[in-house]
Amino acid sequence: MPQLALAVATIVGCTITATTTYALVRHVQHLIANATVTSDPKVWLQEARTRAYDACYFGCDDCDDPQFAHKACQTTAAANVTGILCDGTQMWNWKDRYPVECLQALGTQYQKAALKAKKQSYRNQLALIILTIVAGLAGAILVYCYWKRRFPGRARRETYADRWPRQAPTLPPDTPTPPPSYDSKEMHSIPQNHNPHPKGIWHYIFTFPLFALFGLFQTAHSYACTGHNSVHNQYFVNDNRTIFGVVYGWFSNCYDVTDCTTTCSTSCSGGGGTSGGGGSCSTSCDDSCYTVTYTDRSPEDYVNYTLPTIEACGFGLVDAVEGDVNLRVANPGIERLHWVRISVNGYNVTDRNITDDQIWCLHRIGD
Repeated sequence: MPQLALAVATIVGCTITATTTYALVRHVQHLIANATVTSDPKVWLQEARTRAYDACYFGCDDCDDPQFAHKACQTTAAANVTGILCDGTQMWNWKDRYPVECLQALGTQYQKAALKAKKQSYRNQLALIILTIVAGLAGAILVYCYWKRRFPGRARRETYADRWPRQAPTLPPDTPTPPPSYDSKEMHSIPQNHNPHPKGIWHYIFTFPLFALFGLFQTAHSYACTGHNSVHNQYFVNDNRTIFGVVYGWFSNCYDVTDCTTTCSTSCSGGGGTSGGGGSCSTSCDDSCYTVTYTDRSPEDYVNYTLPTIEACGFGLVDAVEGDVNLRVANPGIERLHWVRISVNGYNVTDRNITDDQIWCLHRIGD
């Protein structure tokens, strides 16, 4: 019976793991098979309008991604409807710029994506299998300990050989001495080939510059960020004061620098300290690193960089304007390339139902 402890514990542990894993997998399969999302078409039409077309036309408010509107416009262009234009970058100034057929096509895509994400969330529950394995191991250990306590083994009886161990045979006096074995102490006295330049030093010689160069590239990497500098507005107006708008900047150019400091401490034990007799000292060092974010360009810098192109379109710079300037010039390239947003009071400021030439000039700033 004592010899069966390991076998019984293994069987019990495997049984616990197998049954709980099977139950978990069956549960997840049931959830995936019955996963559903709303089938109301109005919900997905609104989802397509908000996430795709409104994001393409109106952009975002102080988001941290200069390509936010660009990605949304790419989504509208991906809607494949035969005979109907769905690209928001070409309908930004249309009166009817929300084609129902395009909204339906994008709504179907969002519905499928939502169902896929829901099923994936159920599949993520399979990570709990690690707990079923732990439960099996715990059960096996408990059974093993209980079994050994319930059926203890008999003490081994002392044999004659244990009490009287066999002595090594003695050789006759005239027997020659055998050669030393490989593990004898004499082997340690044999001189070995010693390389005065260990191989490991070349590893450090060649890899240290690589790490230093890599750190340089890491430090030089910059990215768009928000919240590190104040936002900046610059208003503009045309000569006859019919079109007015604002250049709004909220992005800064950020880069991260990681600094590390080493702190060492020495502790001594014994009666002598560092200079006395009988004492011993040990030194331990800890490295602490922290990352600091710096900016070398502010939102005002990006606004000022764009102003010459604004003036080239026939606008003058002013301190304030009268009226709302909340209609974005819907070219995603303005945010993506220049990191600013240009908004005006309207696209059509005349009796003609066409976009003003100066608005088109502003639109072309985004390439």
